[in-house]
Formats: sequence, structure tokens, C-alpha cells
Amino acid sequence: MTPLTFLNLLWQFKPEELYVLIWTLQDKYSHWYRDVAAAAEFVLEARGLDLYVGVGCREPTAGRRTAAFRTTSPASAVSGPTSI
Repeated sequence: MTPLTFLNLLWQFKPEELYVLIWTLQDKYSHWYRDVAAAAEFVLEARGLDLYVGVGCREPTAGRRTAAFRTTSPASAVSGPTSI
């Protein structure tokens, strides 16, 4: 399964204005994408890194190294990141 196929299955009903999260363990950065195809492209370019995908859509309210985000999906109640 390609990253695009996986993310499309996960986020096929995502509201356009919300973001999905791809988090990188090595630098502990949150990478936010409105466009699922752009997120999949990042995953392809980041091969070899430990990547995780958030399980709830969010609206960012802070920077790349903070957890201060407002949750907009009940799916975010699932604990822990999901590896890609």
C-alpha cells in the first residue's frame, strides 16, 4: 500500500479546511497538511525516518513543537500515534 492510498483511506471524508498530522520522531516536529496528497509526498520524501500519523483532524493553534491544538474530531480520543 502506498502512503497516498493509506492516507486517502484514512482521510477520505476529512473536511477541506482541517489539517492532518504527520509527526517525525527524530526532530519531534509536527507537519500539518490540509492536502492529503501533499502529506503523502512528504512521507515518500521522508523515507528512513520514524513517521506517525495523527488519528484526528485538527485546527493548528500553535507552532510545530507544541501540543497546543484544538481537537475537532472524536477520533483523536484514541491514545497514541499510529505508525505509517
